Amino acid sequence: MTSLQHSNVGFVGPYGSANLGDYGILINDIYDLHCNHITVFSYNYNWPKVQLDAYCTEIQVDYCVVQVKENYFFDGAIYKYSEDAILNGCRNLDEVIRYVKAIDVLIISGGGWINSFWAYRTEKIAKIATIIYLAKSLNKPIRFMTQGLGPLGEFAEWYKSLFEGVNATVPVRDKQSLVVANRELKLSAKWCPDDLLIPNQRWDNFKSVLAPIETPYVLIEPFVPMENLKNNADMIGYFSRMFYEWYGCRLFYMPFDLVHFGNEQAQYCSSLSAYADYYDISSDLFPKFEDVLALINGADFVITGRYHGLVLALSCAIPVIHIVNDICGEYGANKAYSIVEWCFANGRGSLFCAGSLLDAFVKLETQYKTIRAEQIGLYNSVAYTNNITKAKAIRQSLLRDTIMSLLCANKSR
Repeated sequence: MTSLQHSNVGFVGPYGSANLGDYGILINDIYDLHCNHITVFSYNYNWPKVQLDAYCTEIQVDYCVVQVKENYFFDGAIYKYSEDAILNGCRNLDEVIRYVKAIDVLIISGGGWINSFWAYRTEKIAKIATIIYLAKSLNKPIRFMTQGLGPLGEFAEWYKSLFEGVNATVPVRDKQSLVVANRELKLSAKWCPDDLLIPNQRWDNFKSVLAPIETPYVLIEPFVPMENLKNNADMIGYFSRMFYEWYGCRLFYMPFDLVHFGNEQAQYCSSLSAYADYYDISSDLFPKFEDVLALINGADFVITGRYHGLVLALSCAIPVIHIVNDICGEYGANKAYSIVEWCFANGRGSLFCAGSLLDAFVKLETQYKTIRAEQIGLYNSVAYTNNITKAKAIRQSLLRDTIMSLLCANKSR
């Protein structure tokens, strides 16, 4: 495949935590686009720099942290700030401009940040918008990697103006996002598999050093507030004992983030039972991609509150239930059911989803063997093999078209 190896490729998105989904998307895109020189624009000094230092050692990495003036974005609603106001709120604007001038192209990645609830994270969204505004004003070619769009609500016009003039088709990970792109953002869109459904083979260069878990285990990613876990401590302890006594499985808790519903939750849940343990990321500060894949591949079953836990379990062909966290309408269900549809026929979403961690436990209490066997049967089907092959082809087509269009855009400048 033609590559961007001679270009300085800029990346912007919601990079600012240890979350495996966020940094996994970014680095997978970097690998898939065959980049040799990148500039990553972040709103955090540590993240994703720590992960880039770990996984992009053979790539020239420039790192730019967008800073904002203290107490500048006090209103709490990004649509109340114009383009000029947002740029004026950047404390290191001259430095950021130098970095944007140095890139040849800008990739907007990140998954699901173009929506109404992200728009209330005013400082973060302003830092992302700063890069997009500058790239447009400097006539830099801009392209998207796979997005989840909406609901936009009262922020629809603001997002529409942010992307106005960006001449690019938006790859989207669910069908509702097609509607949002066409009707509200006035952008052309194409339904594509999530960026992490097909992990790049370069991840295989990193080998997990975790000790093998000798007993069968159910892997749980606890994306749940601590208060909820503490209120249901007795039930969590009961289900841990039940899984071991009925099905011979221990519970192994795996955080996807360090602090945001992450290591603390995993440690707490594992402390509630003698039949549970957890993956401690306190020393590494983030969940290593190779460790997460090793834990998923070794599990008898996965329960995950994180959407990308579902994506990776489906990619690894491991039985899974995803806890749909509908923090904003049907946003969670749309992306979950869509990624299941990429792997299987439409209508299979309910087999892979539950409404809460306790709902998942109750569902599996008496149906564990049945659900697991049904999902294994689906993974072993010709349809799954064909659908993953199709997803790979569509992903490769997206990458090829993205690279070629950027190269052509640069030649015409």
